[in-house]
Amino acid sequence: MTAGSGSALITRWEGESWRAEAAAWIQAQLRAAGLTATGPVLPQLIRPWSVHLTVPTDRGRYWFKESCPAIRFEAGLMECLARLVPGRILEPLAVDAERGWLLSPDGGRTLDQSELTGEEYGRVLADFGELQRLLAGHRDDLVAAGLPELPATRAADHFEQQLRYLVRLPDDHPSRVDPDVVAAALRNRPMIMEAARRLAEGPVPDSLQHNDVQPANTFEDAGGGVRFFDFGDALWSHPFCVLDVAVYRVAQHWNCDRDDPRIRRAVDRYLEVWTAAAPLRDLRSLVGPALTIARLQRYNSWHRAIPYMPDDELRRHAGYPEALAGRGGAE
Repeated sequence: MTAGSGSALITRWEGESWRAEAAAWIQAQLRAAGLTATGPVLPQLIRPWSVHLTVPTDRGRYWFKESCPAIRFEAGLMECLARLVPGRILEPLAVDAERGWLLSPDGGRTLDQSELTGEEYGRVLADFGELQRLLAGHRDDLVAAGLPELPATRAADHFEQQLRYLVRLPDDHPSRVDPDVVAAALRNRPMIMEAARRLAEGPVPDSLQHNDVQPANTFEDAGGGVRFFDFGDALWSHPFCVLDVAVYRVAQHWNCDRDDPRIRRAVDRYLEVWTAAAPLRDLRSLVGPALTIARLQRYNSWHRAIPYMPDDELRRHAGYPEALAGRGGAE
């Protein structure tokens, strides 16, 4: 891997040859579904980790997505989720899992585009908890579809391995860290392992951990429900780890502290989905350990994408692993 290698992927996505290939596939999938394009396929968003194209049709706009190889599994995962939990995600019209291509309908308004109340966000978290509960027995299906597996018990080892990888990078690489960062992470190992132990010994089984549930990744359903999308950061782990980003992002949306009463009530709505496994009081005691592990899982999403990031993006996130190692995932 070399610094700036992600620029080659952006160049490819901007090239006429790739655009023509993607457009031909999109048109073929629309025809197979009985849809008619009413305009050209156009670029909508290009980022170092994914590209989005859109096309208008006689039944609304459709979105095409290809991700960098690190998160290309999302296409096959979405196909699997559409089968296992229909109506709970933005179901794709067509998938090419080998190339990581997704073609999906426009989901409408996302929750970050509206005045989101605490009651509404509690319902969102409860809906996602129900999705996780339904998927808890489908580990083999989801892992076979490409979902990465990272149990809480492996979090400390995995993060330390990632730091050692960063230590070995060339001196001029923007993501390189000094060896003392590994030492800082090792000092936090007992705290992380205790959090992992509490989750592993708890009554809640592992399930799909979206790793980025937030208002911007949730569509308002016309029937009053919600649909989730953007599963490129997802993994198989303890379900409560999903609360880290979910709480952080809604606190940003509301411009409030993470311990705001609205957020606490929304988290309780999520936990109530799991009360068949344990009383609410016991479930609340697992939230802290889950947040400790979740921050290491969130870093994992970034780490996997490092080989595909251009230099400016790598520099923008310089210091991320050092800060995480210093606090061990805890607040």
